[in-house]
Amino acid sequence: FDLNIAYPLPGTDLEKMVQDQGLYDSSLVDQGGYAVPATRTEHLSAEELDAWRKKTLLALYLRPRYILRTLLLAGSPKKTWNYFKAGTTRFFQLIRPREHAVPVRNRPEPTPPTPKPSVESV
Repeated sequence: FDLNIAYPLPGTDLEKMVQDQGLYDSSLVDQGGYAVPATRTEHLSAEELDAWRKKTLLALYLRPRYILRTLLLAGSPKKTWNYFKAGTTRFFQLIRPREHAVPVRNRPEPTPPTPKPSVESV
């Protein structure tokens, strides 16, 4: 299971609503799919929403009863191993900081290439 923040898809009522309220952050669009908030709320920033999502998912996934039941009901050692691998992968995805944590608007501008002198000017 997963937990996603409402994502304002282009042309939807939600997109219009968050734009009208000044909550839309276009620099976060296409920064990691629908799991990355592209909007904030009146009280939480996009970063706080993302932190809340990760904290909630970790609390759900790390319940000892959930882990034990999942592994015991897997049915075979191979499935148990696959669940273990998938679970550890998911765990590290949730605790690792996002590579694109800096919004596009705050990233340094790339340095333009230096123009090469033309043959005619030499």
